[in-house]
Amino acid sequence: MPDAVLLRKRHRHLDGAKIDAILIEKFAALPGQLRRGAELLAESRSRRVDDVSIAIRQILEARRLPVKLLATILAAYDRERHASAFGVAQALTLAAQDMSPEVRLDLERAAGEFVAEAELG
Repeated sequence: MPDAVLLRKRHRHLDGAKIDAILIEKFAALPGQLRRGAELLAESRSRRVDDVSIAIRQILEARRLPVKLLATILAAYDRERHASAFGVAQALTLAAQDMSPEVRLDLERAAGEFVAEAELG
C-alpha cells in the first residue's frame, strides 16, 4: 500500500496524537474515494474492449506478469463475458481467486489500475 504510513513505522516510536491525526485524515477522505471508485466502475462498463485476449495480454506484459496466466484469465472471462474494461477487470479478479496470494494481489491490482485507466482513455 503506497501510503500506508502506519504500517511502515516502528511501533515503539508511535505518537498517539499523530496516529489519531493520520486516521482522522484518512477516514475523512474515505467517502470521496469510495464514490470515485464506484464512478470508475460504472465508467468502465461503457469502455468497450474489442479484443479481450489482446487487452489481457497487454495488461500482463505491462505489469510484468506471466503471460501463461492468459489462458486462465480467458477461461474466467468466458464465465462472465462483458466486452468492456469492467469485463476484463472482472476476469482478472475472478481468475485471481485461484492463484497464490502474491499473484492474486498482482492481478487484483492490475484490474484496479485497468479500471482506473478508463477515465484516461
